[in-house]
Amino acid sequence: MARSSHERERLIAQYAAGPARLRAAFAGVPDPARQWRPAPGEWSAHEVVCHCADSESNAALRIRYLVVEAQPLIVGYDENAWARTLDYDRVLPLVVEVSGRIIADATLHHRRQGWRRHLGGVRVVVDPEFRHRGLASRLIHELADLAAREGLVRLYVELPADDKPALELFRARGFKEVAGFKDHILDLKGKFHDLVVLHMDLVYRD
Repeated sequence: MARSSHERERLIAQYAAGPARLRAAFAGVPDPARQWRPAPGEWSAHEVVCHCADSESNAALRIRYLVVEAQPLIVGYDENAWARTLDYDRVLPLVVEVSGRIIADATLHHRRQGWRRHLGGVRVVVDPEFRHRGLASRLIHELADLAAREGLVRLYVELPADDKPALELFRARGFKEVAGFKDHILDLKGKFHDLVVLHMDLVYRD
């Protein structure tokens, strides 16, 4: 369906305003209510926000297929399966977006019950084109603040022992090496790598 330039500009502006509106709406939800589900099988406000990030990623790919391919195949996905498998309820994501393109993401993984409820696992991924610009360091800082607000007392990260840039990055942010496991990682080429575990106590952060 053809649209006028005015209508296209209105829709683009509406789309661009989406992240700010979502952020404002989520900020208005009290912390104790963010994990509350209105009924069995329904999503919490937290899970809705996590889904928005996954939905955005899928939509971005679909648009590219439509633009580039002559006969694109647009594949659907089961959002409830994503929520279950990716464990939205215990994964808190952060996403960096530039002009509609996700260039970095970071996640905080934690359990709300059990003997590991005070710990938070950290994962950070940055598009190679945007590395060495301080994005990963900033995301680690944001995750630490988020973890503190969630009541966690320690963060940890697991890294290949031969990933020197990543090790240096986390050490510079205050993480200390606490354990190592020989031949613990098996990559896609069938090669084994040692694993290093680093952690940071949030109570000692500046």
